[in-house]
Amino acid sequence: MPDESVIRITNASAVIEGHQVLHDINWQVKKGEHWFVLGANGCGKSTLMNLVMCYLWPRLGGSVEVLGKRYGRCVAQEQRKRIGWVSAFLQDWTKTKALVVNVVLSGFDGSIGLFREPTREEGQKVKALLNRLGCTHLALRQFGTLSSGEQMRILIARAMIGEPDLLVLDEPCCHLDLKSREYFLDAIRELAESPAAPTLIFVTHRVDDIIDVFSHGLIIKDGHTVAQGPRDEVLTEANLCEAFDVQLRLQSVQGRYWTYLQH
Repeated sequence: MPDESVIRITNASAVIEGHQVLHDINWQVKKGEHWFVLGANGCGKSTLMNLVMCYLWPRLGGSVEVLGKRYGRCVAQEQRKRIGWVSAFLQDWTKTKALVVNVVLSGFDGSIGLFREPTREEGQKVKALLNRLGCTHLALRQFGTLSSGEQMRILIARAMIGEPDLLVLDEPCCHLDLKSREYFLDAIRELAESPAAPTLIFVTHRVDDIIDVFSHGLIIKDGHTVAQGPRDEVLTEANLCEAFDVQLRLQSVQGRYWTYLQH
C-alpha cells in the first residue's frame, strides 16, 4: 500500500543560536487531512513550519519528509515551489505600491516582488484565480491601499497560483479585526472544501481561529508535543491548560471553540 503521508517528521529537534527550540518532534500528516498547529507565542510553531518548508534542518538523527521528498536528498528550491505560504509577515514585506496583480504573479517564482515580465498564460491564470476568489476588482489596486482582510485574500491567491500540494497558513489572522478575520476564515473554509484543495496547515495561538474544516491538530509547548490527533481529541481543557499554563474552561458552539478563565 503506497505511503499517503504529506508530512512525515521523525525525531526532529531544532537548535537556533545555541538554543534548542524543538525537542524530538514526531508528526505525520496524511493526504486528505487538514491540520491546525496550536501553542503559545514562542513555543516553536514557526520553527516547525521552517522545517516543513525546508528553511531549517533538524539535528542529527531527525528526518523530515514532505510530499514524498526526504530533505537533504532533494533540491530545496524546487520543493518550496510545491508549498504555498501565507503569513502576516508577508503583509509587512510586500511593497505597498505593488499592484495586486503583480503580487499574485510573484507567487509563480516564490519571490517577494515581481522581477520579470510575466507570460500571457501566467496573466490569464492570475485573472481566473482572482475571479474565483472574488477579487477581480482589486487587480489594479496598490497592495498598500487594501484592507488587512483583502491583503490576506490576495496573499492566498499568491500562494495558490502555483497550484501547491501543501499550503501553510502561519498566524494569518494576527493582524485582522473581527470582521476581516471572519471573512478570511470563511475563504479558508471554501478553499478547504473545494475538490482540488491542497493539504492545509493552519498555525495559530488562538483557539477561536480553528474552524471545523481542520480535522486534526497538534498542540506544542516549549518545543514539545502536548497532544496530536483528531481535532476533538486534541482540543480539550486539560491539553489547553497544560499548553498555556492557565486554568481554562472550553466551550464549543457549532464547531467553533472559545475559552474563558476558570474561577
